[in-house]
Amino acid sequence: MTDHDVIAGCYAAWIKAFNRCDLETLIPMYCTEVVLDPPGGPELAGRDAVRQWIGRFFEHNRARQTQVTQEVEVGGDWAYLRGRFEIEILERRNGPFETIRGAHLMIWKRDGGDGWLIYRDIWNLT
Repeated sequence: MTDHDVIAGCYAAWIKAFNRCDLETLIPMYCTEVVLDPPGGPELAGRDAVRQWIGRFFEHNRARQTQVTQEVEVGGDWAYLRGRFEIEILERRNGPFETIRGAHLMIWKRDGGDGWLIYRDIWNLT
């Protein structure tokens, strides 16, 4: 299996965990020095900040994300994944249904073995 396949598989596992609102599976997919840059919000640095932010989202919403990976490039212990996404969101308290679409760029870092962790994640809405 190539690094490209491993990263694609890691991202597919991330999507499955996100769609299950499974925070305990998601958080270990990020390296300890992770930085997320969500649109319209502050930078989130470290696993604790990511846990709090995603945890609040899951408390208030159910979501189903689909994605199309457009590019994965690997160079040594670093890789990036670029693609498009669509998220169907339903607010848990009978709120409105909303669909958001966007593009994302994730930088992955080899975890010291054969695995990969998310090092940086930035996305925008289209």
